[in-house]
Amino acid sequence: MLYALAALSLAACGTKKSDSAVVDAPDVVDEGDVYYEGILPAADVDGIRYSLALDFDDNSPEKGDYKLTETYLKDGGSPVSSFFSEGDFEIKTGTPTDSAARYLVLVPEIEAGQTPGETLYFLAESDSTLTLVGADLAKPESSGLNYTIKRVNRLTR
Repeated sequence: MLYALAALSLAACGTKKSDSAVVDAPDVVDEGDVYYEGILPAADVDGIRYSLALDFDDNSPEKGDYKLTETYLKDGGSPVSSFFSEGDFEIKTGTPTDSAARYLVLVPEIEAGQTPGETLYFLAESDSTLTLVGADLAKPESSGLNYTIKRVNRLTR
């Protein structure tokens, strides 16, 4: 189970967001051990495509580096803007409601002169899915919205 979760949780990056409307985000397709991708709901656009690459440390199945591209979509999937972040990730065990639950924490790098990015949290629902949650590690109430990204063999560009 630990190895499966490590494989699942390899999709975490740090956050180095650009303020530009459209950013040429680095290609993270071949820069990780495990990849996750999915389109999550958003208020002002049709959705945000999360493309996450996790690169595990050689000496730890629970830590490593991540790269994340968030692409804002409108008009049936047309990209509006993209934001890239990278940093460190860690797989942890235990939430306030489930001592056995596993989750992934993405801590962005902080560049000199930039505002720190937001730490992101994902519950490891299975070996192939991660669900975006808040710092309280609670799944969204029954809103009917899907905040899950799925493990993929390759990220789309």
